[in-house]
Amino acid sequence: MTAYPISPRDAHVNAALSDFASSYVNSQFIAEDVSPVLLVNKESDSFWKRSRIDQATIVNDRVGARSSINEINYEVEEASYNCIGRGLKHPIPEALKLNADPALNVQQIGTATVMQYIKLAREDRVATLVMTSGNWASGNTGAAAAVWTDDVAGAPIDDMHTALEAIPFNGEDVMVLGVCSDLVWNDLSIHPQVMSLRGGGNTGGGPVTKDELAAFLGIDGFRVSKVHKNTANLGVTASYSRVWGSTTFAFVVVPRQMSSTEQMAFSVTFRANLPGSSGGMRAREWHEPGQGIGGTDFVAVELKDDEKIVQNDAGYLLTSVR
Repeated sequence: MTAYPISPRDAHVNAALSDFASSYVNSQFIAEDVSPVLLVNKESDSFWKRSRIDQATIVNDRVGARSSINEINYEVEEASYNCIGRGLKHPIPEALKLNADPALNVQQIGTATVMQYIKLAREDRVATLVMTSGNWASGNTGAAAAVWTDDVAGAPIDDMHTALEAIPFNGEDVMVLGVCSDLVWNDLSIHPQVMSLRGGGNTGGGPVTKDELAAFLGIDGFRVSKVHKNTANLGVTASYSRVWGSTTFAFVVVPRQMSSTEQMAFSVTFRANLPGSSGGMRAREWHEPGQGIGGTDFVAVELKDDEKIVQNDAGYLLTSVR
């Protein structure tokens, strides 16, 4: 008879923790908004994406008494995705469970800790996609005329208008979001050209709010993140930097509701719809009897993702803003 280290009842998908993992929110993480998730049933596949030319080409629609109606076509480009398995686990020793206060759910605490690491890694992947100029169409990236820390020469409103004019977006099914780190936003929100939008040259009233500037520009909102990452190797003194950078600002177009890649979007996250998962996030628990007195439980969160650039002209990247 084959001996297994754990029995089937000791390892299972935990639906409640999967729901908890899927709904875990940290206000500093903005990747979910910038690269919305599209659940897919296949871990790898091809997909079609629409081109900008369909929105901009005028076709003669005149019809004579006996003439044929002109035919239209639309262009699509084939691309592919390949979801990569990702996951982390957290130990919950028997001693911890015995000493935990009744109000504490150690499994949820472990799941939240795992999700913090998973979301940080995802945040970094999406930020790298968005804030790297080489990922954008050549006409959809450029340097600011002058740094936004310069109250005289800096012209952030002019720079942002230039960016918005280059974005081929329209319709009620998409949103335009401004994306940056808190360092960039802090300079932007107090720049005299921005504050004067309140009218009459008024630069008082404190920093401009995200809602105010979004209304001034006619966009749907701003996503600002203060998330840091440690860029030093393990065992070396930590060195922290902003995940979303300190010198770049982007406008990204995202669907109001993600349903297919034929919608306009700079980036889409293909996520495998794993059995037993919630929104593609799956939590598992198992018991390792040989670890510690009374054994150790483990909780793990796993998923399969692929963040892809779908339309590299669906937005604009401004560099050298500070």
